[in-house]
Amino acid sequence: MVFTKDAKLRELLDNEETKLILTDSGVPCASCPFARMELDILTIGEICESYDIDLEKLLENLNKVK
Repeated sequence: MVFTKDAKLRELLDNEETKLILTDSGVPCASCPFARMELDILTIGEICESYDIDLEKLLENLNKVK
């Protein structure tokens, strides 16, 4: 699977490796109880834009996971 800016938060949190990458990259949604209500709505692109996180670098790291 190749992750893009349109990947939903649920896809990323369902895998322990990608969840760790999100946490290490400063994505607060990984541990936010309110984000759990929007798992199927929030995209990684929207999250990065909201929190000023480098989307390209994050996607590069996420796409290293097999």
